[in-house]
Amino acid sequence: MKTPLSLAALALAVLPPTGARSLAAAQAQEAAGNRLVVALEPGLPCRRLPEGGRSVTGWLGLRSFPQVLEAPRRRRGVHHKWVLTEVNSKNCFLPVDLVAFFDPDEPGRAMDALARHALSMDGASFGHLASVHRLLERDIRENFDHAGPRLWSYAYRGVPRELGVRQLTLAPMENRALLRLRELQLLQKTAQKVSWCNGGGLRPCPPEHADWIELHRDRLLYNEPAAHWMVDPDRFWDLHDRHRDDPLADEIAWAAASIHPPGECEGHIPCYLGHQRGTGVFRDGHIEYLRRHPRGERAVSAMMSLEEMLAGLLATKVTLACHYGGFEPEAYRESAEAVGAVVDAATNIPNLRHRLRALLAEIARPCLE
Repeated sequence: MKTPLSLAALALAVLPPTGARSLAAAQAQEAAGNRLVVALEPGLPCRRLPEGGRSVTGWLGLRSFPQVLEAPRRRRGVHHKWVLTEVNSKNCFLPVDLVAFFDPDEPGRAMDALARHALSMDGASFGHLASVHRLLERDIRENFDHAGPRLWSYAYRGVPRELGVRQLTLAPMENRALLRLRELQLLQKTAQKVSWCNGGGLRPCPPEHADWIELHRDRLLYNEPAAHWMVDPDRFWDLHDRHRDDPLADEIAWAAASIHPPGECEGHIPCYLGHQRGTGVFRDGHIEYLRRHPRGERAVSAMMSLEEMLAGLLATKVTLACHYGGFEPEAYRESAEAVGAVVDAATNIPNLRHRLRALLAEIARPCLE
């Protein structure tokens, strides 16, 4: 039985020899764990010297995958914050907090890190978010959208030939749910950057926004009262239904609950507490989350958000429905009972449940003359 070649020996066998430096680089790469890095932001500069070095060797795009020559070391000093790599055939340093380590055996981890970084950036531009979303959307389309099992077949630019045997890897079902969730979240955040244009003649969109909206129109809605585009919340609930037995189901449901529903109820309380038209899904995402995950990880947070909303609706009832007329006893009672049934099944904190029940009883109670 032949002994498998180490990466250093394999690099010498595959790549053209360039003297002792090539051997040293291959050995350093093997010591660094055979890892690659992916930039978390487009146009990331790779500096000749760490900590304030102004000389830039090159810039990394989202599709660049340079090798790690030296991983950050656990010691004092500047080098624990930097990753030594090679760009344009020259060694240079990348900040460790702006890269993700990419393992061709588990590509989903780096893609998740790339998406989470973009989602965490408050000041991310439309172009940045659209680029990250396009990258993730393409990976999902090329590797997940198929009938039956298939190997994860990445064709990344810059992945060395000696790692080619590891570019085809089975994609775990959890990665599918996670990356589809990140793709929807990125779609939502990118849509929020397209404001005050509905694609029509009254408020036309800039060309780059208009093209992007047209490309994703089947999953987007224009929320007229808020004057912005958004992902149809049903897309999140559909994803939840497909992965309801996965550990990620609770997180998917919470992501759906966090999206404000389109349209406006204009003070009509049964609208706020009722179902979406033609469906059994509650209009308010936090109520729907509690219906699907009554003892979920975020059930208490959902009930606290519901308590805040009910307190506001009670004030609305007193000022609008009772004072100006339009109170519909039957509709108010039915909507309050439907939400009360959800509340009764949720969480094991009796005080919180009793407070919600008291608010719902006040909403359903007839107006006093």
